[in-house]
Amino acid sequence: KVDHLDKQMVIYDTRQGFNRAPDVEFGYRHAGRKLSSYARGGNLHSLFVKGYPDGKVLLWDFRNAKRPVVQSETQISVPVIHTAFWQDDSVGLSIVAFGSSHLFFFDGDMKLLED
Repeated sequence: KVDHLDKQMVIYDTRQGFNRAPDVEFGYRHAGRKLSSYARGGNLHSLFVKGYPDGKVLLWDFRNAKRPVVQSETQISVPVIHTAFWQDDSVGLSIVAFGSSHLFFFDGDMKLLED
């Protein structure tokens, strides 16, 4: 992560080194609270998921390095601190988000999974 309002995530091809512009940059500008240095996102292949203090959870696909796209997004009722991918044989690719002592589980299309 970097200290930039729109491009909090940067990706480098480590074979090329770090003394140059990043290969991919993306992020989300949310209104309100400051970003926490403790907030974490997760990646799986060309996907990256990240939650924000305004409760938005975004799933990016960064295969197109020039223009990473938000593949899916959702809004929950609490600030999100951590997000990660998880595999479940019955559901497939899934996402978990944590914030304010709550866990939220989503399928790969960011639809909330019920208990």
